Amino acid sequence: MKVSSQLYFIILLMSISTWACNNSRNSSTTNSANGERFIAPNAEGLLIGSALGDAAGGPVEFIFPPERTYWSGTNEKLSTEGIEALATLFTLRAYPPEAEPYAQFEPYAPAGSVTDDTRWKMILFNCMKEQQVLSKENFAKSYWDFSGTIPDKYDSICSIWQKEYGFVMNNFTGSGTAYPIDRVWGGIPTMAGQMPFLPIAILYPGNPEAAYIATWEINCIDVGYAKDITSVIVAGLSKALEDDASWPEVIEAMIETDPYNFSNVPWVPRKSSYWIKKSHEMVIRSEGVVKNLYQLIELESEATTWWDAHIPLLVSLAFLEITEYNALAALQLFIEFGHDNDSYAQVVGAFAGAMYGKEIFDPQMVQVMNTLMKEQYNQDINDWMKILSAYE
Repeated sequence: MKVSSQLYFIILLMSISTWACNNSRNSSTTNSANGERFIAPNAEGLLIGSALGDAAGGPVEFIFPPERTYWSGTNEKLSTEGIEALATLFTLRAYPPEAEPYAQFEPYAPAGSVTDDTRWKMILFNCMKEQQVLSKENFAKSYWDFSGTIPDKYDSICSIWQKEYGFVMNNFTGSGTAYPIDRVWGGIPTMAGQMPFLPIAILYPGNPEAAYIATWEINCIDVGYAKDITSVIVAGLSKALEDDASWPEVIEAMIETDPYNFSNVPWVPRKSSYWIKKSHEMVIRSEGVVKNLYQLIELESEATTWWDAHIPLLVSLAFLEITEYNALAALQLFIEFGHDNDSYAQVVGAFAGAMYGKEIFDPQMVQVMNTLMKEQYNQDINDWMKILSAYE
């Protein structure tokens, strides 16, 4: 039976309202008496959730076959007990022996180490701290300055990591060999911009359109529709940071926030809205069975690299919905799904922290991750919060 996309959206909002989060939150940013920006606890939750999702997914990134537990392999519908069981399995793991330029820089990296998904955010916060103004030019400068902010032992691996995007950044620094941005990764729309720019939502809580535009304006690493998808995700996070936001409101904000009228382009459906609605359709067709949902995503996600721009959006919303918005259970489903686990988990971790606050995460896991960030990269979430407080 064919159902219109409009009807799917209505079903989407109706079905998830049963599980919507209505917890009271205060996430507005105001200037305090000492002139510092006030940042509410759930903004910190966004940062913690994103980094923790990255750290949890990194050790199993692209490992095949993925290790799956009972609820990922059974034909049984995921129950409330199953959701709770999945949530208890979410943990941190140690990495394989080899260091990887696009993953962990540290050989034999201990459990809780972060990857490039979080390193990109370090560059963003360095830009906020040192350059004061977020712009493509300043971000590019901070990109090249990054190696000087971390231990010298990472110089070689960092230079490999920075090579491809360096050709893009040189367009804005005016030095070195520069290639058009459309060349990066062969012109495939990827989730690159989702790594650094999620925290921009914290600067515009409850203002999805402003968050979207600010993300669009600094985004110098996405091509094609990826730029819209990254901005849409940040817009959704902005809504999630609003007082008393619910999941239906967050999803509606991602669909409705469209300052450049992508939805009105003749003959070409807006990719972000298509995949948001497709995620709900897949959950309905899975009949609540995780294994079925995995299979639908494998068959119908149109993935080229599995770090395509739309994949984190698709799987994040699908796993959240099938787990009835139990964020820890959804995070565990990413670990068991496979592919680019850390890049998916850092997105849903950000949404979880923005909606529920940092209290949802195990404090010991957070402490381990923060300690390792500081040891390996000379900064942690506490430093980011201070930068946000001082940023004007």
